[in-house]
This record gives sequence, structure tokens and C-alpha cells, in this order.
Amino acid sequence: MIRWSIEGIAPLAYGELSIYDILPDSVLISEIDSSVSMNLDLNLFRLDLDSLVGIPDTSLLDTFALPFPFPITASPGQVFINEPEENTINIGGAELTYVKVKSGSIDYHLKSTIQGKIIYEYQIPFAIDANGDSFSQLVYVSGALPGTTASASGSFDLSGYSINLSGSSGNSFNIIPTNVNIKVDPTNPTDVSASSQDTVYVTNELSNIKIDYAKGYFGNQSFNIGPEKTNLTAFNKLISGSLNIDQIDVDLELINGIGAEASITMNSFTASNSNTAIALNHAIIGNNININRATEVGSAIFPYYYINELNNSNSNIDLMLELLPDSVEYGLALELNPLGNVSAHNDFISSDAPMELNMDIQLPLSIIANNLTLADTLNIDISDTTGLHSVMLNINLQNGFPLEAQLDLILLDQNNMVVSHVLSPALVPSASVNGNGVVSDISSSTHQLTLNQKDFNTLIQNKKIVLNIIFNTPTSSDHINIYDYYKLKFNVVANFEYGVEIE
Repeated sequence: MIRWSIEGIAPLAYGELSIYDILPDSVLISEIDSSVSMNLDLNLFRLDLDSLVGIPDTSLLDTFALPFPFPITASPGQVFINEPEENTINIGGAELTYVKVKSGSIDYHLKSTIQGKIIYEYQIPFAIDANGDSFSQLVYVSGALPGTTASASGSFDLSGYSINLSGSSGNSFNIIPTNVNIKVDPTNPTDVSASSQDTVYVTNELSNIKIDYAKGYFGNQSFNIGPEKTNLTAFNKLISGSLNIDQIDVDLELINGIGAEASITMNSFTASNSNTAIALNHAIIGNNININRATEVGSAIFPYYYINELNNSNSNIDLMLELLPDSVEYGLALELNPLGNVSAHNDFISSDAPMELNMDIQLPLSIIANNLTLADTLNIDISDTTGLHSVMLNINLQNGFPLEAQLDLILLDQNNMVVSHVLSPALVPSASVNGNGVVSDISSSTHQLTLNQKDFNTLIQNKKIVLNIIFNTPTSSDHINIYDYYKLKFNVVANFEYGVEIE
């Protein structure tokens, strides 16, 4: 038997990384000079129409007994019931005088013992559609047989109607005036006889009413929000390490699109990752902020803006972002109409103009990196492993970043659990920069990583490795600017050793 070893070379993986592979495109902005800034827009809180005012499902049960103590006769077309009503709607602490309905309906159920065809006419005189017509709907009910009850059911669509809720006097609130007319169908072939024993039952229900706009007084309401957590995904690809940020500007912006005053107190604001949490240190924490109402000119709403700037000088916001947080947590208290009904029922809210608390983070990528670790998973396909008993990986790098790096190869088992690390002993040199701190020459380097038998078997079985690239700013450097054309290119080539036997 003859035994000998042969060697083989095969490319396994290649690729390139830019800042857009490290941070999401959605948060990066390329400036005119190709430098890169990071912009994060966080919505922390939103008080909209649905959470402030709403019309609940409301049942109105009307039972009409004929107003005669003796039998009467009604001719075809004759009205024998005319019943105006002012229906009070329970809207919690709000006192509404006017609403625009986005969607919803009036569901009706009718029962009649009248032995003749009747017409039910339902009117809401102060509900006006886009054409200026008031709400009026007809329902036809067949005549009841002796000793029985005729019935009809259905819905009226209220979408698009504007409803005045100030009542017939014009001085009230939460009231829908309605009018019900019941008459003999003109097509009924004969007069209709009825007695005081005959009854018409009318059930109406406001159902699933959604409002586009509301006016009135929204009450003195208090809201305690949080602690609420907002997840951040911007740093998900950076699995560890930290940044030192040269400059950061954060606008804490409250936009009040509601026609009502408010006061707000931010009780807490904390950024955290899996290991560390840092609370905001700024004068805004714990102090009350008075918020003016929005203004309305015709159909146009002009929100009130309150902006408080946080930066490196007046807060620790830079430290909060430097730890690469995966979430922020906040708690705040809000009081609406702290001075009461100062608008005389002229508060307003529109569905497209809520009250919002936002945080706008602008971060030029001028940084110092400290063990900033990026993970990239590589799929390795070794199709024929017969006789294969060792492998050396050559990782060739062209580094266009002014950052040093170290390579850490992680082998995973079939459950994607870490089996071992293979760390390159040599640093990846940073690219050279000119006097302006801009890369002038990329660096090239090759790194050899030898897999032992255990690691080699793991690679064959799972065919997947994780390449960790650990970035650090060279010790001689201050903050460096990142440009959108900086890239780290790599290819992985394997040197295989096979054992061959011939008998």
C-alpha cells in the first residue's frame, strides 16, 4: 500500500463591506463631500384623535304607542307618528359640539303590529353630507298579519357626514337631534286602521363610529405614559464594542396639532443595550413644560412646535449613543387642558394632526472606535471531503477604512451554537490617511488561520463560519470621519491537505 499527501487550493468566499453594510441605509445620509452622517428619527409618544375622544356604540330604543285611546284610520301617505328627540351620547369627559364622521353606521331594527304597509323615515337634521344635504333615510315595512309583528333591519351609512352636536338650542353638547316620521305607504291599497293597542318598536344604534375631526371641550385629562420601551435596530450588526462620538445634536421635538393646551413632564429617559443602561442627564428631566394649543385658520391647522436641543455640552446624550443601544425607555406625564375650558368649547382635533413627541438624532460619523465588532456569516461549501484531514484558511484583505482590525473566526455547530474561536494573531493595518484625515492608500494583508481536527470536523459538518471583524482607531489618531466610499474587501481561500492511498 502506498500513502502520500497532496495539497489543493480553493476559493471559499469573498465580498466587501462599506458603512452601509455596518449600519442600515435608512439611517445614513451621504453629504456633498461624501462624508456620512447618521440620522435617527424616534417617535416616543403620540396622542391622536382615537385615544382622546370617541363616540361609543350607543343604543336608542324608541317604543311608540299610537296617541289615540280609540281606533283611528290613516289614509295612504298620512303621517301618524312624528317624534323628534334629542339623544345624549356618553363620550366620557369630553363635551363635543361638532364631529366629522370618517366611517360608521346607524343600525336599525323595526317591528310593527300595524296591518298595513308603513314607511319609516329617520332624519338627523344637523348631520350634513358633502353636498350640503341633511341625513334622511326611508325604510319600508310590510303590513303585519292579524296577531303577528312585521319587522325590518338594516344599516344607514354615516361616512362623510358632519354632525352638529350642540342640540336644537345650539348651546349644548354631546346631543344628536333626530326625528322619526312614520306614515302609511302611499301605495297601500286601502286606509289603515289602528288602535292604542298597536305598537311600533324602533331600535337605533350608533355602530363603529370613527371620527375624522372633533370640536368642543376635551376635558381636563391626565395621561401617565410608561415606562415605555422603543427598540432600536440601527446598531444590530455591531455586536459589541463602543464608539467615542465627536459631535451629536438631538432635537427633542413636541408637535401639538391639537387645539388644546397641555403640560408635559418627562420623568425618565434611558438608553440601554444587553449589558449597560445610561439615563439621560439634562434639565428637561423632571421639569414641567407648558405646551400651547395649535391654531386653526379655515380648514388649515397650524401645529405648535416645542424643541429642546440636547448635545455634548448640555447633556450626556453622547454617552447614551456611544454604548450602541438596542432600546430606549421613557416615562412621561401629560395633562390636557390644565387651565380648564378656556376655549369655550373650541378645542379641536383632526385625525391627521395628533400630538407627538419625537427625538431627532443627527450624528456625523466622526468617531473613535473601541473594539467595534461586526459579524458576517459565511457559508462554506466543501463538496468532497474524502481523504481530507487538514485545512488552512488564507484571508486576504484590502482595508479602505482608517481603522485597524482584528479577525476572529467563529465556528458554529449544527444548532448555530459557538464551538470555538480562531483568532488571527496579526492586526489588519489601517488605511493611510492624508493631512486632512482622508484615506489616501488602502492597506493589503493576508491572514492565515489553521483549523485543528476538531474545528475542521465542525466546519465540514455545518459548512458555516462567522467572521468577526473587530475595529479600533489607531492609537495615534483622533476622531476620524467615515466616507461612503470606504470599503473593506476580503476573500477567503482554503489550502487543503488530502491523504491518498493506493493498494
